[in-house]
Amino acid sequence: MSDGVATAIIEVAVDPPTAFEVFTEEVAAWWRASESVRFEPGVGGRVLALGREPEAPPIEVGRVIVWEPGPRLAFTYRGDTEVEVRFEASEHGTRVVLEHRGFDRSLAPDLSDDWAALLGRFADRSRERILIGRLAEFVTAIAQNDVEFFRENMTDDAMCVFPGTDGVYDREQTAAGMADHPPYAKYLLEDPRVIDAGPTAAVLMARGVIQRVDDPTPRSVVVSNTFVNRDGVWKLAFVQWTPA
Repeated sequence: MSDGVATAIIEVAVDPPTAFEVFTEEVAAWWRASESVRFEPGVGGRVLALGREPEAPPIEVGRVIVWEPGPRLAFTYRGDTEVEVRFEASEHGTRVVLEHRGFDRSLAPDLSDDWAALLGRFADRSRERILIGRLAEFVTAIAQNDVEFFRENMTDDAMCVFPGTDGVYDREQTAAGMADHPPYAKYLLEDPRVIDAGPTAAVLMARGVIQRVDDPTPRSVVVSNTFVNRDGVWKLAFVQWTPA
């Protein structure tokens, strides 16, 4: 009997258009380890299963039947089954509701659990998206010597360690140092990565190139950042620059 219905629901702290984008464009980062899928955008676009072997050709496993960036996605999947995903705005971001319909329950009784696990990985990826965006805001603030941004977005007990200095700076010392610091001609972070992340704390690493306006010598650094979630806002708790 093809009357099975599986449901999975999760909340993510990004808006519906971003949640839709992560779901459809960054699926390789959160799908199953054994394979990934790719969505061809738009109604009629193929849903392709991608093996982990680079030379393996993609296999069509479905077709997009609804493509509404932001509110809704629906696609056929592996035969006559249908998956619908709704992205509903919520107080803290987006409530993602997934329904998989039309499968034989006697052959696949645990699809709700399978989809719940996948949506958990999707939520992790959405959180990474937030954190990398948050890091970009700090990079912009550094380039602009925005002292008030740092005061407002660092924790009260934040610590900062910079190359060529002898100590650890607290939030106010860091802000004061920025006020007196020559502006940067270049402050570029490359390939930021979330090393570890949970609901309330995360560590991000990135390589960077910095160059002050009063010193033409570019310097390569490795930057380690620890963020903590305070009342729904990711704040900087620790940063360390190390010469690369």
